[in-house]
Amino acid sequence: MQKKPVKILSSGPLLNIAHIVKGSRANGPGLRDVIWVQGCSRHCEGCQNLELQSHIRRYILPVSTLIGQIAARKDQIEGVTISGGEPLEQPAGLAELMEMVHELGLSTMVYTGFEYDEIYDSSNPQIQRILSATDILIDGPFILSKKTQSVPWVGSSNQRVICLTSRYSKNEIGEMDICVQECFIFPSVLGDFTIINTGIQQ
Repeated sequence: MQKKPVKILSSGPLLNIAHIVKGSRANGPGLRDVIWVQGCSRHCEGCQNLELQSHIRRYILPVSTLIGQIAARKDQIEGVTISGGEPLEQPAGLAELMEMVHELGLSTMVYTGFEYDEIYDSSNPQIQRILSATDILIDGPFILSKKTQSVPWVGSSNQRVICLTSRYSKNEIGEMDICVQECFIFPSVLGDFTIINTGIQQ
């Protein structure tokens, strides 16, 4: 018997999500919820998230569902970080999510393999919405020959920590106690475990 395709009912934009970790200290200021999107066309050599490069369907979630989960935790976290994969390859869903996270009074941080100079004057209105609702942007591709651990939250020295709003300053970030790496272990219904290592690779 042929299975019918699953239909997802949604009144708004969707995001293709690979992982969600709640309560990370290695992916931006303070305690944060982190969302990794699935799919990246940039294919950086040495990427630590190779399994997130292919544009396969993982967990297709309405932005409204994600916001509901975040809103339930807004008094426990400082903000939300989006990584991947390449978040800007899902601009409609990401723009909606970033704006709604800001409306909750939480901070936002986005990783992208694009350089800021490539996107700041983008003609895509969704990209402009994302930038307007992003407090911290980590820009640029990971370059294996420039691998570093000397700058908070970046993997190679070409990448930059860019404060797009007045919420944070570079001086403030420089004085933060930065957690470099974390490991999360999630038991599954099958009796095994899913392990997510996050932060800057050693």
